Parts: sequence; C-alpha cells; structure tokens
Amino acid sequence: MANIDYVVTLSPNHAINEYLTSDFDLAVDGVWYPVSTARNTRVSDIIAHPLTSNIPVSTHPKPLDFVVAHSFVDDFYHRIHIDNLQADLGVVASKQVINFALWNAYFEPLDLKRIDGLTAGVYFDNHDLPPLVFQALEERSWQLHILPDGDAQLNLDLAWRFVGKVSQNAYQVASKLSGQRVIGFAWLIDWDKGVNESLAWHTDILQSQTGFEQRRSLRLAPRQTLDVNLLLHGQERTLFDLAMTAWASKNFVVPVWFYQAYLTTKINSQSRIILCDTTQIPYGNFQYIMLIKDAFSYEVGEVGAVNDDQIILKRPLQHAWERGTQIFPALSAQLNGLPRLTKHSSQVMRTAVSLQAVDGVNLPDPVKPDTFRGYPVLSIAPNEVDNLTHSYERLQQQLDNLSGRPLFVDSANASFSLFQYRWFLVGSEQHATFYAWLNLLNGRQKAVWLPTFSDDLQLIKAISGTRLEVANCGYTKFGQGQNGRQFVQIELHNGERFYRKIVLSEELGTVERLTLDEPFLNSISPHLVKRISFMSLCRLNSDTVNIVHHNDIQGLSTAEITFRGIVE
Repeated sequence: MANIDYVVTLSPNHAINEYLTSDFDLAVDGVWYPVSTARNTRVSDIIAHPLTSNIPVSTHPKPLDFVVAHSFVDDFYHRIHIDNLQADLGVVASKQVINFALWNAYFEPLDLKRIDGLTAGVYFDNHDLPPLVFQALEERSWQLHILPDGDAQLNLDLAWRFVGKVSQNAYQVASKLSGQRVIGFAWLIDWDKGVNESLAWHTDILQSQTGFEQRRSLRLAPRQTLDVNLLLHGQERTLFDLAMTAWASKNFVVPVWFYQAYLTTKINSQSRIILCDTTQIPYGNFQYIMLIKDAFSYEVGEVGAVNDDQIILKRPLQHAWERGTQIFPALSAQLNGLPRLTKHSSQVMRTAVSLQAVDGVNLPDPVKPDTFRGYPVLSIAPNEVDNLTHSYERLQQQLDNLSGRPLFVDSANASFSLFQYRWFLVGSEQHATFYAWLNLLNGRQKAVWLPTFSDDLQLIKAISGTRLEVANCGYTKFGQGQNGRQFVQIELHNGERFYRKIVLSEELGTVERLTLDEPFLNSISPHLVKRISFMSLCRLNSDTVNIVHHNDIQGLSTAEITFRGIVE
C-alpha cells in the first residue's frame, strides 16, 4: 500500500489557521490511519504545522487537447424561439389570422424594439405592438391579421428586433410568409342566358399529303372560360364599378355557378369541416369553395380533402354561415377583356363578363367504353331536335393559271367526313359522362369510332355467320374500301351493339350481300335490329368545346361538337 505524505492544519484551538472550521475538533471515534489508532482522534490532538505561503507558484504550462461537452442548455437556451418560421398563406381571398408564439430563452430580460416587414393590409393588434419587455424565459403570443386588400403578391419577411436589458446585445428572429391575394367574384349572375362554359385544349397536328396525322397535345389540362351576364343594382353596382377600377387586371376567385348547392346545416366560425353531399358535384376537382350570401358577404376556403359527405378545408372559416347559404366550388380566374356596362337607370346596370381560369381544369376520369380495333366507340347518341349537318372534306389542291384548264389533285384520294353533333345533358350523371368523354378525347388528339346513329343499311334477311343482306343502296358501286364506310355498328333493341368490318360486297338486284370480317354466333332476325350505322374513325375538328348551362348541374345543358374523319 502506498504511503501518502500529508499535513494536518491547525484547528482554531491553536489559533493558527482561522479558515479551518472548528467542526474538525468534533470528529471522534474515527481511525485516521496511520496517524493514530487511539479512539480519541481529534484534530487538535495531532501535531500541528503552520501553513507556509508558496505564492507565486512556478508552473510549466503545456497545451491540452479538449472537447467542449454540450448539454441541453445549449440546445434550448440562449436564443429566441418562434413557432412559425415559414408559412404558405395560399390564396388570401378573405381575412386570415396567423398565430405566432415567441419564447425568450435567454436568462436575461429583452426589450422588443420593433417589428419590421409589415405592409399594407397586414397588421398586429395594438396591444401586441412594441416597445415591450420580454422577461427572462417568458413566452408571448401574437395574432397577425392579413386582409385581402393590398398588393396581389404577398412576400412578407417579418423580423422581431430585441436588445438585452443587461448585455445590451442585439437579437432578432425572422419569419417568412408568402401567398397571393385575390378578390371573390361574388356577384350573382343573370340566368336569362345561362352560363356559357368553354373548354380549350391545344393540339399540334402534322398532316401528310395522304391524310395520315401525327397529333401531339401541348396542354396538360384544358383552359376553362366562363361567360355570364350580370344584372347589377344599388350598392352592388357601385361595388362592381369600384372593383373593375382597382382590381380588373388581377385574379378573382370565381364560383362555378352551374355547380350551385346549399348548406343543409349551420357552420360555426373556426370550423374546417363543411357537411354536404359531394357525390353530385366534383368539389375535389377544384382548389376552392365559396360561401356566398351576397356580393358583400362571402368567404373563400381552400379545399384540403373531400369525402362522400363532407369537405375538409385547409384553414378554418372566419365566419359562421347559416343553413341555406349558397356554396360553390371555385377557381382562380382573370377577366378575359374588360366589361362594358349598359345603364338602364341610375340604380340598374347590365353587363357581360368573360372569366378565364388561371389553371387548367380537372375533368372526371375518362370513361371505359366499348373498344373496337384498339379505339373506343362513342356510345352517347346525339339530340336530333335541331337539324344536324354532315359534310365532306378532301385534301384537294388546284393549279389554275387562269388561262387554261385548271388541274385538280386529290393527294389523299379519300373523303373525310365532318359530323356536327348536339346533346341535351340532364342531371349530374349525364354531365359527368359527357365531361369524361371530353377528357378521353383530349381536344383533337385522341380518336374514337363515331357511329352516324342513322339507318344507313336496311336489313332484309336475318344475319347469319358473316353474311349481311341489306337493301340495295349503292354500297357495292361506291362504298367498298372508302374511308369511313368500311365499318358498321349493328345496334339491337335490347341495347347490344356489334362492330364489324365489311370486307366484300356484291349486288344482287334489289339486294346487296355484304361479307363481314367476323361471324355472328347466333342468327339475328331483322325485327331485333334497331339500326345499322356506318362508323368512322374521328377526332374533334376543333380544340374548343362550348357547353351552355341553362340551369345548375341538376338541370339542363346543351353542347355541340363537330367531328372530323381521319385515316389511321
């Protein structure tokens, strides 16, 4: 065992070391090896030695490697905490309130000198404004109010600036907020002429001299334009005039008027859930919803999620809304040209506005119809209340020197039919089906089989195998191998449809016998056949489709489309 040299300092009994407590003299019955083995081992019984001062002490310094060991104090303290370092406000169409919480994690009080970065339409409550004193380890909360009035683009860099009470050091904490201001277009429309909806795609088509095409879509989604009439009266007329003066070049949040519905239950302020039927109206295809009482009383909410019986908003509503309030899906749009007002009296004006959506519209998923030879077959028959047109187009060129006989050249040696179709759309289901077909066609890009929905061939005898005997209509003479006249749709009264290609025909007096490419499993009597129509492979002739909504989505709409035959 090692021996340790030591010196026992004198106790106060010897009055040598006044810094040694007298408690040492009370230590008895202890063994202080190897000084004594006696039971009485008080410090004062030991031989005392006076202390000698060795100051200054000579040392031999040398560098030491070290690592500072951090503790939780370094992780949480000596800084200012803020809970909203960055926030995306989205679209500010009505007043928004953002909560901030700041914690002074310094061990000294701080003076809040000022808050930088506030702009027009953005403010804190007066009782939250500096100068304020933050006590050590104190937490405070702020409410930032953001109004829809002000610059269209919101890019806020807020900075809280502090000075330490003791250290006089300067501190700051910052928060960045971004968003876009829009104004709700909450004027109620005049349904006298309905709502004219226009969907516009953009398709690039390269066509060869033989009629074959290469088609390429240049838009991910169609552009939507809404044309409506407004009948403005009283203060709403003045509000419209002022809004056009100040905001006409900026974005509006526009309700999609033909998707009108009404609240069935009251909604409380600060609620994020709207209970309503979402199966008839595609709220999920739109970014916003609008609750409208009149042009002055409305609120816009951003759609977060949509379930069968409710809409969940990204942010809570600021106001309470009673049962029966109008609710619409809404989109961000700009005026497509400035409106022109017609004055009827000092209180009444009428105008027409055209609003174009800023973003592409989301249509329902494409339908899954019957297919034939890799292409879908259009199954919704047109409305023939009004006369429909059917014309022809050829890739014909003319060379004429104005002095001799003109030369005509048909480079494709084929006729391309143009079919004008119209539809009456009644109820949400028919509207959804029609929009799904438009999504499938994707403007002029995609092709479909288009039946004429006419009695083109009159069946004489029962269909058997691959034989089809029809009344003589000149098919053998003119129709064989012609573009758009080689394929037929055979529609039965029970709704069944068969699609075949005519590969051969022969004329037998008043009857023509057509040979089809595939046999029928069973014989089909003439009385079972509703009609036999030619089918053409077609695309849309225009990238723009117009739909006139005479009522809301549960009511009536009319649509018109022209198809053009192609060669594939």
